[in-house]
Amino acid sequence: MRKKNIQKSNQKSKERKLLGATLALAALIVGGSTFAWFTSTDLVTNKLSSTGGLKVVATESFDRPDNWTPEVTVKKEVGALNAGNIDAFVRLSLPKTQATVTRLSDGATVNFNAINAAALKDAKEITREEAIALQAGAYLVFSKNALVVDSQEQTIDSSTLPNETGLYIFRRKEGTETVNGVTKTTYEYSGYVYDETGDKFYLVKAITDGEGKYESAKYVTETKNSEAPEVDYTKVNSDNFITVTYKDTEGKNPIVIKINLDNNWKDSWKFNDNNGHEKFYYKKVLTSGNKTPNLIKSVKLETAQDAYYAFDYNLDVKIESIQIGTGDADGNGKANEEADIVVPVNEEWKEEVTATYNYSTDGKYSPDDDVLTWTSK
Repeated sequence: MRKKNIQKSNQKSKERKLLGATLALAALIVGGSTFAWFTSTDLVTNKLSSTGGLKVVATESFDRPDNWTPEVTVKKEVGALNAGNIDAFVRLSLPKTQATVTRLSDGATVNFNAINAAALKDAKEITREEAIALQAGAYLVFSKNALVVDSQEQTIDSSTLPNETGLYIFRRKEGTETVNGVTKTTYEYSGYVYDETGDKFYLVKAITDGEGKYESAKYVTETKNSEAPEVDYTKVNSDNFITVTYKDTEGKNPIVIKINLDNNWKDSWKFNDNNGHEKFYYKKVLTSGNKTPNLIKSVKLETAQDAYYAFDYNLDVKIESIQIGTGDADGNGKANEEADIVVPVNEEWKEEVTATYNYSTDGKYSPDDDVLTWTSK
């Protein structure tokens, strides 16, 4: 490899000299050639500090929504900041974070003549406000223990709730569909069981017949589990996004989250998925006090099936960093060689990548201009 002299500013030179004593405390020299390099790790949800003056942390700008609903995109800008005093190599990854998902499923069929503590034991309880929302703007089609005749369907006052134990089913017009030249109205149903004994409401699912008319109802039950995600990186380079999918225990009812990368992320980051180690490598040395351009710009709840009620999702971002070489990396007294700059990273991350330092045209160490080439192993 062609050798280059690294001409630093007077300030950089002083910092390097002062740093020498600190580096000596952290480096374990074996046989005069093996170093333990300063490294730093950070999670955006759990900031970590490192020793020896190397501290690269995740940065974020996050517009947290009050209630994240399908098709809603929220701002989530993520990058890295070198808060220490040592220039460093940086990479970013997304750990497979488990999410706590509360899922809804069908329970027993509602027997409106036997609504009691035993029948309600596993049913999903809802609030009065949720009960009002289920009936708002709808017609009452089943009241307490009997169907409401079509001609007598009642529009419900959203503020009026029942005071007698029973099953209450509501329907509202959803749209129309045409089959074999015949157009018919389609409906959606919602409902609950009210228990006057405890003054409580329980969610139910309406079952319809082949004509789309109400037939019966089932209690809705809920389970809360911690679920591991499936993370898909196949669209990273072509469409600038990552897909995170959570499924139930049967591999069904997916909750799909789309992590959108910054439009210009490729200018600053290199994606490597070698051997399943999906990471993004910053294309420059990150100097003290400076921040990378953002890698992530937003997160979208892409799709979610009806079978979930709520979930808590943390987008964890892991930042790893390693100091640059300071010269004399091979212990032979030859300082400031081009190869010395990348020796620490090529030792620590050698199972996944190798780095090559590319000088700008002036041939001087200019980390704001010089570019790193990352090569997968």
